[in-house]
Amino acid sequence: MKVFDLANPGQTILVGGPTRSYQILPDNSIVLMRTPMISPGSEWEKTHQQLKILQDQNVTAPYVFVDGAYDPIRFSNRELLEHLDRIKSYFPHSKVAFLSSRVQHWYDNVPGIIYVPFFLYVEYFQHEPQPRQKRIGCLNRNNSPHRIWLMHNLLKQNLLDSKRDVFSVSFGNIYDNSVPNITTWLGHSNSPYDIDYDISQWPTSIVTHPDGFPNDFTVNHPAWNTAISIITETETGWRTMLTEKTWKAIRSRSCWTAYMDQIGYQFLRDVGFEPDLFDDHASFIDIQPIVNICQTYDTEAVALDYYHSQLSKINHNFEWSGGNNQDSVQNFTSPWAQRFLPKFQQAIECL
Repeated sequence: MKVFDLANPGQTILVGGPTRSYQILPDNSIVLMRTPMISPGSEWEKTHQQLKILQDQNVTAPYVFVDGAYDPIRFSNRELLEHLDRIKSYFPHSKVAFLSSRVQHWYDNVPGIIYVPFFLYVEYFQHEPQPRQKRIGCLNRNNSPHRIWLMHNLLKQNLLDSKRDVFSVSFGNIYDNSVPNITTWLGHSNSPYDIDYDISQWPTSIVTHPDGFPNDFTVNHPAWNTAISIITETETGWRTMLTEKTWKAIRSRSCWTAYMDQIGYQFLRDVGFEPDLFDDHASFIDIQPIVNICQTYDTEAVALDYYHSQLSKINHNFEWSGGNNQDSVQNFTSPWAQRFLPKFQQAIECL
């Protein structure tokens, strides 16, 4: 297998580390990393320049996979297939497909668009269980509109506080302090009066634990040892991905709810998890299910009681993910993978 990083022309990557997930693909494959799946403009022309170089070098294989699973794919299926047709012209003797982490693609069954969960790409640190302390954990490193919308409401209603909860929120972008327009994201008919002004009054970031806003590869953060974990997934609507955030909740044996599209829950059920630890789930602009959790489980003791009431599901999800076998995710030997693999392999066979 050859893996080409199109952001670094001419660089071939050995399969290992974060790219261990490529072991799920046929050995006689080419993988194209870092194609601009979130950038519809000129970045694609740079990609095609790199593909022309590979064509001139007669780089070929029976299978070519365009890895779009790193980021939310902002293209429709029609646009994806148009891109795919152009990429096929550089590999006329190969079977070419996109790898996508948009959960909807698991159900669309579009030939040439193959679903692979993003959480397979991350190498996780071993979780070291600690006593469950405090009530709710909720980490928000990047300032996506849905995270700002949620955290603004929870903080404004005094539903989170530093005495009983572990949370972080970045109202300003961690790189340039820019704040997205929430009125536009909500749609004017759904937008409370002057919500963007209200949001602008918050500090750039609020952190109850001085963690420096770490990236998402450890499950030893105190937020994963609270009674209830609130996960704000990368996307909440039709672009919903299942990322390391949800996987960390499972691996840390948390009692969790995720703010994402309902299709994420459906996929987890279909591969054997029991993700419905609460009766309802937040999606798109509807954050009321999370508001209800914060209002109902209003003390650490009440939240811990609920955690213990869900232990059968929590333990099932942990064992279903691979249990104490830390390598079972990338090695695809865990129970969930045995349900995932047949349809994934069938999608490759249908190319």
